[in-house]
Amino acid sequence: MKNLPLSIIPIATACLALISCKCDDTPKITYFVFEEFTPKSVGTIDHSANTITVEVPGSADVTSLSPTIETGNSDCLNLAPLSGTNQDFSSTVTYRVSNEIDEVVQYEVTVNVEESEPEDIILSINWSTGSDLPYAVAWSSSVILDNKFYVIGGANSQEVTNVVQEYDPESDTWNDDVSALQKKRWGHSSTVVDGKIYVMGGTDAARGEALTSIEVYDPGTGNWVFEGEMDLGRIGHRAVAHQGKIYLFGGITKEPSPTTLDDVEVYDPATLTWETLTPMPTSRQFPAICKIGDVVYLLGGGVSYPYPGSKAIEAYNITKNEWEEKAPLKAGVLDLNACEIDGKIICVGGSVLWATYALADVQLYDPATDRVYLNTEMRFPIASTAVFAHQGKIYVGGGYQTAQPDWTFSPKLEIGIPEF
Repeated sequence: MKNLPLSIIPIATACLALISCKCDDTPKITYFVFEEFTPKSVGTIDHSANTITVEVPGSADVTSLSPTIETGNSDCLNLAPLSGTNQDFSSTVTYRVSNEIDEVVQYEVTVNVEESEPEDIILSINWSTGSDLPYAVAWSSSVILDNKFYVIGGANSQEVTNVVQEYDPESDTWNDDVSALQKKRWGHSSTVVDGKIYVMGGTDAARGEALTSIEVYDPGTGNWVFEGEMDLGRIGHRAVAHQGKIYLFGGITKEPSPTTLDDVEVYDPATLTWETLTPMPTSRQFPAICKIGDVVYLLGGGVSYPYPGSKAIEAYNITKNEWEEKAPLKAGVLDLNACEIDGKIICVGGSVLWATYALADVQLYDPATDRVYLNTEMRFPIASTAVFAHQGKIYVGGGYQTAQPDWTFSPKLEIGIPEF
């Protein structure tokens, strides 16, 4: 075959003048976006169902939106309505894409408005200073009995102690002449059942096995007595009392330990018996704990060694023996403590990693909305402190401010009045 002149090639290889040269690309929308939002709201395209779904912020006016739309071949595919055309998306909008051989595909576009977040709870706390603790300790346990606060045991850079410190919020005075524990301990728990204080577990040395002994304080006699034994010794666990029984959560079995516990047990002081319950979803030590009604909330805590702080909030329904995961903390911490005021849980201080610096953070968890707020601070950082709620006020006493190698322990008592 002779070579054809170059001037003839376009005609010879063409599709015979408009007969077979019409665009037969499959009509398709490849990109759909509302660029007026930050971040952009990009549509999810389902080509099999010919649908497009877009999520837009709760503040969006869906009656007046102008999407940017791309098709597979903009040179030969026609789109109606055109890209950039203002539309009312309060109901489904239909877009039509066609090619030059009259193939047509229609897309149904649905715009969903994201649920608006409720306004943040603005937690302002007006802090004042109370009387210093006679003895600065961290990792103590604390309870309220007969409108008096008790800070029990604990440790500092010098020793593990059995000292019991009693505070009267009405007179802002401390009494350190209360009978001491029979056993020195830190990392233990304290609860009140039938007017008596029950102290469980902990350890009596900087490093060592967890104690299994239970001590009970009767304010009528002013004495501590050993009563019963734990099935499982724990350090850094938490406990609450409910209907005459004591519920224990997590911890470790010795210090140090490579793993943390997810075990949950209930103790009946009347029969000195133990029962194992549904374990925690997240094993941990030194979390915050708070009981509201029949529900126990565990917040944060240190997971397996080297015990980084967890963000987990989990709720245990005592009646149902069931756990439910909740919205996470804004910051993962351990060595934090909490109290409840007006149905809201206020967590104070803590540390992001075991034996490091303390935080001044205050995190608020609202069970009613399952939301966490981080929008205020204490006047100084503190971890592993004693926390009480009394007549609408928060009392924060003792704890550590800095950790190894130069531990500093605080005797300060801070009193806060929260304003929601």
